[in-house]
Amino acid sequence: MRIMKWFLILWLGLVACQVKAQDTLGVRIVSFPTSGIIGDTAGYSGIISLHNYGTQTVSDSMYLEYEVGGIIYNSKTPNAGLFFWDTINIAPQDSETKQISIHFTPTIFRTIGTSGVVIWPICPYDPHILADTTTWSPVLTYPESIAGTYGEKLLVYMDGSQLYIKMNAENLLKRVRIYAINGKLIEEQDLSSSGIITMDKYAAGMYIAEVMFADGSLKTYKIVNIASH
Repeated sequence: MRIMKWFLILWLGLVACQVKAQDTLGVRIVSFPTSGIIGDTAGYSGIISLHNYGTQTVSDSMYLEYEVGGIIYNSKTPNAGLFFWDTINIAPQDSETKQISIHFTPTIFRTIGTSGVVIWPICPYDPHILADTTTWSPVLTYPESIAGTYGEKLLVYMDGSQLYIKMNAENLLKRVRIYAINGKLIEEQDLSSSGIITMDKYAAGMYIAEVMFADGSLKTYKIVNIASH
């Protein structure tokens, strides 16, 4: 009987832990800007929806963590990309919408390429809550002051299956990255003034060529690969 009693207590404990472990706070984008300008001081605003997938009310302070290009930031710091810090009180299977501020800070978003942004909620005072994630892929443009006049001297074009990148001066380029249209990085090559990338090993279709200048600024080009193996 004693063995059965301890077994029952243990089983109830495991069930309770399992239920608690299933408590998940999810984040979903309701409305975010789909495009922006790097360094735009006006900033933007967006709306997120937080949903409590768990079995208990979630009442906590909350902020967001987000990843850009493999680097993780948090939303508690103003003017550091995404800014959000608030309190929540969400019943089980219920949702709340919140407004956040978005600022396309050059030091963060300039390296985005086409990888997008991954966002997830953090409840600092309840470590039992598991965080769900969402993704966001804004199309960002760069003001002329960032790339200077370099972009006007750069030629990026396809000739058959060859991608040509040409600059009329030495040591002004640093790197070119080729992305598939889904954002996957497929090729990377260091540059100084020019380069040739053979594209016939990739499927026909549209690609993004991201050229980095020696000063760290970026310029992106859409290219169409017609010839393929």
